[in-house]
Amino acid sequence: MTLGHKYDQKLTKCIGASFFYEKDGWYSIEWCFIEFDWEHDLEMEEMLKNNFPFRKVNPKIINRYETF
Repeated sequence: MTLGHKYDQKLTKCIGASFFYEKDGWYSIEWCFIEFDWEHDLEMEEMLKNNFPFRKVNPKIINRYETF
């Protein structure tokens, strides 16, 4: 999923997270950080064309700190 999102958004790096409920109130959390230049990938494009699991993304810039 992380690789697919990174490719779809043409990013150079991406972080993915998975949360799994185990039992007795415990959860497993897995992180995935990937960083490499975006390159055209026919296999990934075909996978995303046949099964697109993501919602539409509307990017916007949010300033880190409020200026007065």
